[in-house]
Amino acid sequence: ALTCGFLLTHLPHEILGGIIYVLFVRGYRVGDRIIIVNPGEGPSEGISIMVTRIGFKSTQGVARDGTNHTLSNYVVRRCVVLNLSRSSTSMSIVSLPITSRATPLQITAAFDAIRAYVHECPHEWASVQAALIRRFDLAQGQLHLEVRVQSRYKRFEEDELDVATGKLRLFFQAYLLREGLTAESPTRQTRTEVVRCSGDNADSDTTSSSQALAKLFP
Repeated sequence: ALTCGFLLTHLPHEILGGIIYVLFVRGYRVGDRIIIVNPGEGPSEGISIMVTRIGFKSTQGVARDGTNHTLSNYVVRRCVVLNLSRSSTSMSIVSLPITSRATPLQITAAFDAIRAYVHECPHEWASVQAALIRRFDLAQGQLHLEVRVQSRYKRFEEDELDVATGKLRLFFQAYLLREGLTAESPTRQTRTEVVRCSGDNADSDTTSSSQALAKLFP
């Protein structure tokens, strides 16, 4: 009897709290990619779904592997909801070695080639934020050029960003090879990393990045 009484008084309160959460508090809508985690846990420990339906009692979504999830709203309201669709865009940092024999004019031309590539791929990249010489390695006859490029992709679009970054690196390497600016130790691995920062959204463009790469090998 005590258990029944607890349920009769507790459950309506929880359900009502879930309804109020959905109507006035929730920070997501249908189509958003969200991560739901318990307070104190990291994003990797949560549930990542794309929201497909929002009802008064529950929120439904589908994970990347196709798994369908139905979460009670009174449970969701007690969790931390990270809305990746409303997060900032990402920046890629591409670092490649170049021969130390390169003149300042050749280095400037290499950076200009990257800017031209980014300009021709507006559906993938927004702008070049920085281009600099990061490190000198004169013992191996190398300079390390670093280019920081603002992407069009949101945080959850990691696969698309990886593909775009790979094409950017390929373009940069092909340019250095064509101009005879590759470092003396060509087997040295290049380094690519992704950091997150704010940026503006943009509509997709039909321009293909492969067109920019094709210019290097007519």
